[in-house]
Amino acid sequence: MATMLREQGVGGSNPLTPTSFQPGEVGGFVLPGPRSDDQRQSREERMSEFLNDFRWYDALGVIGSILIVAGYFAVSNKKMDASLPPFQLLNLAGAVMLIVSLAYRPNAGALLIEVLWAVIALVTLTRYFLKQ
Repeated sequence: MATMLREQGVGGSNPLTPTSFQPGEVGGFVLPGPRSDDQRQSREERMSEFLNDFRWYDALGVIGSILIVAGYFAVSNKKMDASLPPFQLLNLAGAVMLIVSLAYRPNAGALLIEVLWAVIALVTLTRYFLKQ
């Protein structure tokens, strides 16, 4: 394996440490070549492009992320009980907001995890209210 990696441009004292990145195939991965001057963007240009393309559904996704993290932070710091509705409602609201955001900018992995969070929250809330 180490010999094969060295032959493909990966090596050094640790055979898994890349010594240089050249365009082409390395270890089954295709590395991009350097960008030409007309393809390069400054950090300011990339940030401007990002902000110009920031829409309401992106903001909704950010708010949803903050709700989920706030709930996790509260439970981790013993400010909220994970078995009670407030925590589950935070997770559900955050997951729904992220699902709406992902409907406009799809990402299969992120969509799956948010659907699972919403299902977990709904099941937990249903069990809680059925016991009451």
